[in-house]
Amino acid sequence: MFSKLFALVALNVAVTNGALIHRQDDTPVTIPSTSCEFLPIDCCSTITRANNPTTSVVLATLGIAVKDPTLYAGIGCEPVQGTIGPGGNATCLNENFHPLCCGTKTSFKIDADCTFVDINA
Repeated sequence: MFSKLFALVALNVAVTNGALIHRQDDTPVTIPSTSCEFLPIDCCSTITRANNPTTSVVLATLGIAVKDPTLYAGIGCEPVQGTIGPGGNATCLNENFHPLCCGTKTSFKIDADCTFVDINA
């Protein structure tokens, strides 16, 4: 339990100090919501590559198994609000959050194996 608490504190410090950024320099692929097999779609405050050194240590410490380290991890995640899909009114409650389709979800509000998703497509 102590190691999980330590990992969450370390992640919070990393996010606060800018070690984790909202998006990487490379342009992410965005898929339509209809292609997301992992519901619910989440909105996350911070996004980083799962293979980022800080992120990978935190994920491993929390026991979060990453299937594809080249995908993203979302931190501070919460469900999308509204109707998802074409013609929908889906939105992230916080406009600075980013919608993600994630294959691995946790009770820590941290998701892994994520792809950016257009929640109204």
